[in-house]
Amino acid sequence: MTSYYFSQKMQDALESYISCRCWTNSVDESSMKKYCNEFIDILSNNFKVSQFSQLKPSHIISYFNQCSTPWKYVSYSAHFLKYLAENKHTSASFEYMTSRIGFPYIEKQLQISPDLFKEEGTVSADSLYSTIDSVKSVMKQFDYSQVAINIAVKGIKLYCLYLQEFNLKASIDSIYIWIKEIDRIIGRKCHFGVGIFFALKIATNEEISLDDYVHHIHRISERPLAFPKWARSWIDKYEDFRKLQCLHTEKSHIYRLISFLSQKNIVSFEQITPQLLIDFYLQDEHSTPGGKHASTLEVKKFLIFLAENKIIRFSVVAALPNNKANSVRPVKILSQEQIDAIKEFCNSELNTKDSRLRVAFELALLAGLRQVDIVNLRLENISPDEMTLTFFQKKTKKQIKIPLPESVLNAICDYLETDRGNYENDRLLLGVNAPHAPIQHSIFQSYDKTKFNCSPFSMHMLRKTFATSLMNAGVNFQHIAELLGHSGMGTVHIYLSASETMLRDCCLSLDGIDSEVV
Repeated sequence: MTSYYFSQKMQDALESYISCRCWTNSVDESSMKKYCNEFIDILSNNFKVSQFSQLKPSHIISYFNQCSTPWKYVSYSAHFLKYLAENKHTSASFEYMTSRIGFPYIEKQLQISPDLFKEEGTVSADSLYSTIDSVKSVMKQFDYSQVAINIAVKGIKLYCLYLQEFNLKASIDSIYIWIKEIDRIIGRKCHFGVGIFFALKIATNEEISLDDYVHHIHRISERPLAFPKWARSWIDKYEDFRKLQCLHTEKSHIYRLISFLSQKNIVSFEQITPQLLIDFYLQDEHSTPGGKHASTLEVKKFLIFLAENKIIRFSVVAALPNNKANSVRPVKILSQEQIDAIKEFCNSELNTKDSRLRVAFELALLAGLRQVDIVNLRLENISPDEMTLTFFQKKTKKQIKIPLPESVLNAICDYLETDRGNYENDRLLLGVNAPHAPIQHSIFQSYDKTKFNCSPFSMHMLRKTFATSLMNAGVNFQHIAELLGHSGMGTVHIYLSASETMLRDCCLSLDGIDSEVV
């Protein structure tokens, strides 16, 4: 192949690499030169690259994905790429691209649109990358495990490659958005984030503290959804138009639509076609008909708003189906076996992690809290004297005040006195390891299920069991709705499971009726 962009500088770098023979002795010089030449030819012709400094991560991924030679030969060019990074012919972050291990993450993160970033950064990718050794040292001082350090370093490398791809510079704003998007795509928000925050602090010569990290990492969950520039004005207008308490939840459904449109290279709402909406509906990942219908309904409300403002046609909106979910599933609550297993666990000798889990279980089963509200519960929400909990529900943004059963209050007091530690954080449940940050939802999926001699259960089943036990005790629907934090009785039924005894009571008695068996 003849390259029209293969510059003398590129040739000189190749010759320098060949002359230093910094690869394994099992590879002869002619083979190495052959595959490195092929590597340069493909990159220079396909992407019109005349300097190694012009390379982007997407170029390398495309080359490795399309290369017809076996991976052991492709690794020769990967070794050459590492040499280029170490000798500053390319960005230092390209060193991370010499192994296929990180490729899935690198490829997926390129889906994040650079239009999401509002703030101009000040720290280059190479400056951020150069802090990796310092970040490792700082994290060791703060007693992070080696696994956590390795994941944090991977986060720095990924973020630097993203900056390199789109010629951006790092800022606190772009880190927030990138981490939130990475969490949506691959689910590694907290672990990737710690390294990047530390790296930015070091690169800008700022002092590092664990409190500062906790402040940043947990502002991410409160940060508004980052819509691309082309969509922001109409999202703001829709928000002013609706003025609803639950608008953040509604916007998350709209966000999925706009993310889908951005992946299809749509840059204005006027470009929406019926076929695009059909494709969006078909790729919806909701696992239940009810969830899919609810999401589609919120998206349709927004599209109708656009149609009323003559941005799109009403005929385009009609592409989304109106079918109401007609699937009614039995309400899943805990069996007596599961309830007994949880009670046995809560009454046993517990370590720090299990003590924290005991508090969560009792809050869900005996107070009816959602998992998300347990995670966000703060010390100030608890009133031991009144034996009440007062907090704003994450889902509804509604403040509720509920009674706190004595056993739940005792579990909280035991945890605070013996296992939580006196850390300067207002969240109730904290991580066991440094930096002792507030817990994440993942702990409810990762607990040791072998400690429970029963079939698996979810945290939400505990909340539904709480509601059903109130119904069985004769509490009316209005009071159950208030304890659950619902706005009315209309949605309480999805939390209630009728017992066999109650179903039998609904049957008409046949006493006194003559019957003849034929």
